Amino acid sequence: MKRIFTCGILLSLLLSSSPLFASAAFDSAVEASRTPGGSSSAKSKESSGGASSSATSSSGVNGESEDPTLMLLQLLGILWLHNLGVRYAPYPYSFDGERALVWDMHDNLRDGEFKIHRYAVETAFVCMEELGVGNQTRFEGMFLPFLGLYAENLLLCQTSCNPDLSGNAGLALRLPFFQTNPLSLYMDAGAAIWYGDVHCILREPAFLLGLELRSYPFKPLTLRLRLEAQGYDDDVDLTFFELEAGLMFNRWEVFIASHTLTVANAEQDEPTADWASIVCGVRLYF
Repeated sequence: MKRIFTCGILLSLLLSSSPLFASAAFDSAVEASRTPGGSSSAKSKESSGGASSSATSSSGVNGESEDPTLMLLQLLGILWLHNLGVRYAPYPYSFDGERALVWDMHDNLRDGEFKIHRYAVETAFVCMEELGVGNQTRFEGMFLPFLGLYAENLLLCQTSCNPDLSGNAGLALRLPFFQTNPLSLYMDAGAAIWYGDVHCILREPAFLLGLELRSYPFKPLTLRLRLEAQGYDDDVDLTFFELEAGLMFNRWEVFIASHTLTVANAEQDEPTADWASIVCGVRLYF
């Protein structure tokens, strides 16, 4: 595993020495997605439409129409309660017959081997078309079965002779919708910011919202699907879509993924621009 990690670092350094275009295309896409004064105009629209919507809701919404919503919330609440009994294995597929987790009210827990917390850290090589090559580092973990943390940093090198560095960092709380071995769904809510050679709009903190679907279908295969949205001023929206497959080797996971970064205006249906990337990395569970 150390050899794989070392080869990944050497490959990153080798590819980063090849000439690449600067971030002009990225900045142009962000600028084209702006709605000058978009945030303020959106607020004014909301305020102007608030009276009519409130009038409609007050006149047309009765207790009967609220019942389905209330029932749905109750069902979701009951479904969420099962997270309180989740207990994690040291790493996926660590025991014969178990994949990643059990429930303490249904299973006979091994002596101290299943925990109420789990953590994972990863590093990966990223090649994102003309935006550059670089490194992606992430930490994710559950401090308790119902509360966790997600942190990420993407660093891109855009040229070889004059390396203009840019990056995206995010930090969020992680909440599970449901957790099972075949399928688990998590929500991340926090903040993100770009730094380095990027458009000035992206240097202000933005709201980060992510959904991650995870599956451990059979040993040693792992699957992940992640959708992350970052909303910046002037209606600039950035979306990351990720599809990943990996293989477990004890505590280590080797994975390959396809990522797509999309820049768009929040008020428009069509994206301004998008870039695809290939990601190869390793993940350690502890």
